[in-house]
Amino acid sequence: VNELRGLLRNINVERDPKRKRDVIKKVIAYMTLGIDVSRLFNEMVMAIETKDLVVKKMVYLYLCNYAQEHPDMALMCINTMHRDCNNEDPMVRGLALRSLCSLRLPSIVEYISEPLRHSLTDNNAYVRKTGVMGILKLYHLKPEMVKESNLVDLIYNMVQDPDGNVVSNCLVVLNEIMLEEGGMAINQAIIHHLLGRINDFNEWGLCQVLDLVGRYTPADDQEVFNIMNMLDPVLRTSNSGVVLANIKVFIQLTRHMAHLHAQLYERLKAPILTLLASGTPELVYCLLKHTELLIHRCPGIFDEDYKQFYTKFSEPLHVKYLKIDLMATLANVNNMSDILEELSVYVSDVDAELARRAIQAIGKVGFKLPGGFELGVFEKLIEFLDLEVSYVRAEALLVLKNLLRKYPERRQGVVEVLPRLLRVVEESEAKAAALWMIGEYGEEIIEAPYMVEPVIDA
Repeated sequence: VNELRGLLRNINVERDPKRKRDVIKKVIAYMTLGIDVSRLFNEMVMAIETKDLVVKKMVYLYLCNYAQEHPDMALMCINTMHRDCNNEDPMVRGLALRSLCSLRLPSIVEYISEPLRHSLTDNNAYVRKTGVMGILKLYHLKPEMVKESNLVDLIYNMVQDPDGNVVSNCLVVLNEIMLEEGGMAINQAIIHHLLGRINDFNEWGLCQVLDLVGRYTPADDQEVFNIMNMLDPVLRTSNSGVVLANIKVFIQLTRHMAHLHAQLYERLKAPILTLLASGTPELVYCLLKHTELLIHRCPGIFDEDYKQFYTKFSEPLHVKYLKIDLMATLANVNNMSDILEELSVYVSDVDAELARRAIQAIGKVGFKLPGGFELGVFEKLIEFLDLEVSYVRAEALLVLKNLLRKYPERRQGVVEVLPRLLRVVEESEAKAAALWMIGEYGEEIIEAPYMVEPVIDA
């Protein structure tokens, strides 16, 4: 730190812009590493007087970081920041305003108000959106000052700003300032104005607009259809957050229109499947949970697309678990054989929990199918009983016990293998399942009493 102080005070460094920039870069590098360089505050304040935008950015970053530790010294740079707020370069104006509002010092609140008001009418969009966010920073410093002034009304007026990013910032600021009132006040005019400019917003701004639309209550069914027609192109966006926010709006708008649900969910299916095929594991899991809800609300909607839910080798286990559960939900008479074959492959997986879930899913398929189609499920589960894997045999026994309660007429194939299974099964729950079946169908097993004796003695 002492070496850096010497360099910052060196007259030769002061005259060489490149050397000065390198020294300040070192100061910022140490600061980001967590090293305390607050002792250089005086020298950094002196370095603020420069036309080099890169140096100015770094000095402002330093001042914002250490201003709370040196509030008296921070006041020395207020005049420079005020001058920069009137600079010809909009980048400098925006940077100065952002830094001024980021000092987080209650003592400078009176110096912030005027530059903020001036920035809201600036001819550059970057400065205007920085000014809007500056009002939020001022609100966190002194809430009553913002609420008692006309700043909130000014932000409401700026919702009509020609730049989409400025409007997005206005929505965020209004929602946070008016959080206790439930967010910014909305009406038909505001919602239709925002929807009419939907193409002006970036993905972040779209999420803000969609959040507002989700809170809006349309006047009639025709307005619902108009809003959905305006938002329909947004479903083709590649950003998952925007698509899911849009889906939420559609479901919210039609919550009292049950006759439209099947048609609506059919429309929502395509964007979800597209994102599922190309997303990261974290995104895929989130999409699968949304899919699970849609399947619950409209059974059969994804049945034809069951292959989209086959697991991939590279997927994490929590995604595989959810896909397996969903496959059981999607099973019907037409796709039953394919789903059973796919689930049977997972039974041989090295992960014991995955294998157990696959067997449980096969059992769910058996429960779901109409009577007469369960034979394939029983055949698969009886095959698993022959595998030399203890947890597979145990889980298959548990599932078979539950299935036999619904289909007792399918007991023949199970009863035949019970005598040898009771001797090799290790898990207590599986043994209990085998004993239940022996007790239930003991009259069909000649050696039933002799099978139970060792268990009683144990």
